[in-house]
Amino acid sequence: MSLFRIVENITDLVKCIMELLNSFRSTQYQFDLLIELVKEERGQLFHHNGNKCIRHS
Repeated sequence: MSLFRIVENITDLVKCIMELLNSFRSTQYQFDLLIELVKEERGQLFHHNGNKCIRHS
């Protein structure tokens, strides 16, 4: 196996990992939005500011 093929395989692996991370992030983001919607439906919308939650009345 040539060095070029090894580098190519590592590059493909990294791309694959990055795609997995991106899809996980977007899923996490959609999940966060869903939670926000549920809170809003109950009349308690929280705006996240770092670790603190600021309640909007």
